[in-house]
Amino acid sequence: GCVGCVWVGLALQPLVIIVGPNINEISQYFVLVDGTYFVLNSIIDSVDCCFKIIHALNLQYPIECLPIWTFIQKGFYKIKTAFDTEYVSVNSLLSDLKVNEDL
Repeated sequence: GCVGCVWVGLALQPLVIIVGPNINEISQYFVLVDGTYFVLNSIIDSVDCCFKIIHALNLQYPIECLPIWTFIQKGFYKIKTAFDTEYVSVNSLLSDLKVNEDL
């Protein structure tokens, strides 16, 4: 999956875990980081927690989902840094959704 247990250097990336038989019957949400599970109430809370852990610990986004985390960073949190990777697809989607006009 996109959000996964990936080693970047020596840092273990946070992992969003969703438990349930299918997308319509999700029973639990967790974020796993360095052996500790955080129990959350929704997928939005889980992604929010994971995003904040990545930034609080100064981790890099996993390579396989860099565009998705970049979209979340710019579209939802309105954060732009000198270290951002630029993606035409992400910038185009943000423009189409009219959510990047402040960046």
